[in-house]
Amino acid sequence: MIGIDCISPLRMICLLAAATVISACLAWLGFDRLAEERQRLAVTEAMALVGTRPRTPIMTSNMAFGEPGRRLAAGRFETRLSKAALGHRLLVERLQMIPAQPDYQKLLMAEFVVSGGETEIKRFTHEIERGTPAIRFESWRITHTATGEPTVRIDARALALWEAGT
Repeated sequence: MIGIDCISPLRMICLLAAATVISACLAWLGFDRLAEERQRLAVTEAMALVGTRPRTPIMTSNMAFGEPGRRLAAGRFETRLSKAALGHRLLVERLQMIPAQPDYQKLLMAEFVVSGGETEIKRFTHEIERGTPAIRFESWRITHTATGEPTVRIDARALALWEAGT
C-alpha cells in the first residue's frame, strides 16, 4: 500500500486538480439532470391538473339535430333549408336528401339549388351557417342564372349532424 507521505507534492496537486475537474463535470451534469427532472415534474403536474377537470364536449348539444329518429331529423333538416330559402324569396329549384352511407349514419346530407338576387343568396347562406343546429356547406358553386341577368344560382351540398335524443 502506498502512503500519502511517499507521493510527491507535485503529483498530489495534479491528482487534486484532476479530481476537482472531474467533480465539477459530474456536478454540472447533475444540475442539468435535476433541471430536466424538474421540467418533467412540472409537465406531469400540469397534465394531472388538466385531467382532473371535466371534459368539454367538442360541440354543444344544440349543434346537432336531436330528433329520436334519423328520418325525423332529415325531415327537419330539409324543412329548415327550404324555409330559409323561401323566407329570403329564393326559388328552390332542387332540394334532395342524400341517403346515409353505412359509415356515416350520423351525417345528414342534402343537395340543393336555389336562385334569386345576390343579396338574398348571401342572407340565406349566412342564416343557414350561423343557425342552430349547425348546417355547413361541404361544396358550393355560385353562377349567374343567365347572361346579363341580375339573379344568381347557388348549387350546394349541405351537411349536418344527427345525434338521437340530444
